[in-house]
Amino acid sequence: MKLLINPEEVAPYLSGLNESFGHWGGQQAWDWTFGRACGEGLASRLVVTDDDGAWVAGSAVSWRTLTGAGRVGIMTGSWTLPAARGSGCFSTFIRHSSALVQQSSGRALLSFVTAANGSRRRLEASGADLVDALYVRSAIGTLGAPPARLLPEPVTPALTTELWHLHTRQSTAGRGFRYPDAHSFAGQFLLRPNPTALYRDADTGSLAIFEQAHDTDRLLFAGGGPVDPRERPETWSGLAAWANAGGRNFFGFAIHPDHCAALRATSLELIPGFLCLNGASAKTDLDPGPGPSDLRANWVLQSGDRM
Repeated sequence: MKLLINPEEVAPYLSGLNESFGHWGGQQAWDWTFGRACGEGLASRLVVTDDDGAWVAGSAVSWRTLTGAGRVGIMTGSWTLPAARGSGCFSTFIRHSSALVQQSSGRALLSFVTAANGSRRRLEASGADLVDALYVRSAIGTLGAPPARLLPEPVTPALTTELWHLHTRQSTAGRGFRYPDAHSFAGQFLLRPNPTALYRDADTGSLAIFEQAHDTDRLLFAGGGPVDPRERPETWSGLAAWANAGGRNFFGFAIHPDHCAALRATSLELIPGFLCLNGASAKTDLDPGPGPSDLRANWVLQSGDRM
């Protein structure tokens, strides 16, 4: 087998994603996943070929700026064709992706996984530090909480800038991603391959961005109001009930301990997960801001920050 870094071809990589995941997407999904630079350059792609030169596995590193730590990479769009599974392709990607991060003066390689995911075991075996997180779901008809009173908000340039500033304030309160401008923020949260919609809570004034993916409303962002709405159990229950009342399932993500504690006080379905950090055992030597200097603590990511 052979490793290729940043090959020019798009079609075989896209074909591998669709064969591995089924209806992963087309050119629009490709451009969003691999063709955007959020202040740290375009994603780096890696491909494993078999002895005949056929592409059998692929993975990418998306680059972000992390508060108080500088450049980090996120493992993105990893796939392995069935015939090549069990041959060590994912472990190869972990090693070489970590090396790319180190060569680019990055702080760590990040990966988001559920606890039951086989990739988590490979990441843990590679020496990754694990930060607890929660994935949250609510299927239609499973929740009895009253729905939030959400009012649609038109997405204007001024409101996009307000959202960007709000996200930046959240990120500087701990370990979060920094987007260099409102355009980059909009590219991550508002201009996605699936439709998105912005709402304001009529009772609290907080804002929420949802992505409509098949039969599920994915909460990408929640913020604003007198306190972070993710600290309140009724926020999570209300947003999920709102989605369910509209005939949609609900999905979200939380990593900050306060947000996870709020989720545990609800009746929502919670799926344990992790943020995996490779190469992050050292303390940061940049200004850590108000949070601890240890990269394993005080994460404040929104669900839409993930790739």
